[in-house]
Amino acid sequence: MAMPDNTSDAQLDFLKQVLQATANSRGNKQVIYRLLAANTDKLNQKLAELWRVWATIQLAEAEADEAKYLAAGIVNFSTVIQQFPLGDQASNIEIAITGYEVALTVFTRQAFPQQWAMTQNNLGIAYSERITGQKAQNLEIAIPCYQSALEVYTREAFPKQWAMTQNNLGSAYLKRITGQKAQNLENAIACLQLALKVRTREAFPQQWAMTQNNLGIAYCNRIRGQKAQNLEDAIACYKSALEVSTREAFPIDWAMTQNNLGIAYCNRIKGKKAQNLEDAIACYKSALEVRTREAFPEQWAMTQNNLGLAYKNRITGQKAQNLEDAIACYKSALEVRTPKAFPIDWAGTQNNLGLAYSDRIIGQKAQNVEQAIACFQKALTVRTFDAFPQNHAETLFNLGLTYKGSNQFTLAYTKFKFAIDTVESLREEIVSGDESKRKQAEEWNKLYRSMVEVCLELTNITEAIEYVERSKTRNLIEEILRRDLKTIFSVDVVSQLWGGDDMA
Repeated sequence: MAMPDNTSDAQLDFLKQVLQATANSRGNKQVIYRLLAANTDKLNQKLAELWRVWATIQLAEAEADEAKYLAAGIVNFSTVIQQFPLGDQASNIEIAITGYEVALTVFTRQAFPQQWAMTQNNLGIAYSERITGQKAQNLEIAIPCYQSALEVYTREAFPKQWAMTQNNLGSAYLKRITGQKAQNLENAIACLQLALKVRTREAFPQQWAMTQNNLGIAYCNRIRGQKAQNLEDAIACYKSALEVSTREAFPIDWAMTQNNLGIAYCNRIKGKKAQNLEDAIACYKSALEVRTREAFPEQWAMTQNNLGLAYKNRITGQKAQNLEDAIACYKSALEVRTPKAFPIDWAGTQNNLGLAYSDRIIGQKAQNVEQAIACFQKALTVRTFDAFPQNHAETLFNLGLTYKGSNQFTLAYTKFKFAIDTVESLREEIVSGDESKRKQAEEWNKLYRSMVEVCLELTNITEAIEYVERSKTRNLIEEILRRDLKTIFSVDVVSQLWGGDDMA
């Protein structure tokens, strides 16, 4: 196995030096951090390539005992660099992944089951956090790593490690892109609830709070069950987490959970909507006391985006000013969420900014509409049909509504048509007999209703009827008939709408 081209002796010397420091300090994080901080220029993809080649050769040539100690040092260093906050984070994680994968050539399940399980868990974390490569594929690699670790980390033999790995597996299912979202969330909830059987508040308060936070995220996004109750469960989990994750003791965790609690209040169904939104705004503002742009730019941008959503929907105060506050928050978020650095988040915030401009009261209406359209079009450069079909349909719908609101009915028709084509391409997956997926399909009623209204504006009566039938939803038929559109449709057409046996 040859060394990669353009590898400097300085990088090789650095690798040897850092491994020696890891061994001498027994993996002391502060000792290794000082060395890494002085050599951030060497922490790059080339080092990861050199690391794989050099470490593989060293382990292959070493005697069994020596290989064991070298592999342990490689794992220790990989764990430290994975958490190292300076330098290029993508490269740091690649170096960690390389170390774990190389170490597993020595730490096999048969020879070293505990070390194998620990390294599999760490590798799962690294792939879950990986920046390089496709996120969906990285998570598909992470999940089997955790599942492998659990073959050794049983509750009976290693309860603490079992709970830790269950928590990590639950987090991976929360983020998972592949597979059915509803089932992924059920899997996440199951894993996190298992973790809490060991991670009690009394025995492991910090870990208990972390898992409560993760469980809150799962309930907040849950598709199955009653949405109102899921959100109440999420709020309860976050409030539990905040009993331990106080600002004084754990400011970063406190801010994260405040942000998450804000999301739950924003979506809350029970209680007064106006008060829920005030509670959400208070949570986001609390989070921003710690999540400053200077200290945590990515998290600051996330919370600014969330605060924008709360102001956009706010009931208390002046609507015009609330929309100005929302626009200001989204613009702040976009200072960090650039198309190059965070394309998916950038597109999401552009979509949100478009919605705010579409509703804006202050300023010239024509200019606001123009800005809204520009935002949606930017979002669609990332939210493509192939990459993000659901988001693609949502943004097309928003763009269509903006055209419809400005009486540009032909353009609205085109956007709604593309959105409906996207939704119907997903319909087989969405409504395959699963009640939770059928709920998702019901959410698209507004799209079909808007299309019917546009068809009527364009006097395409026949096409309006076709879209009612294509909606596969009796609720839409009932709503249309309630809106006194019987004066537009003939008696025969009304009878046809009521008589569709295939309507859900």
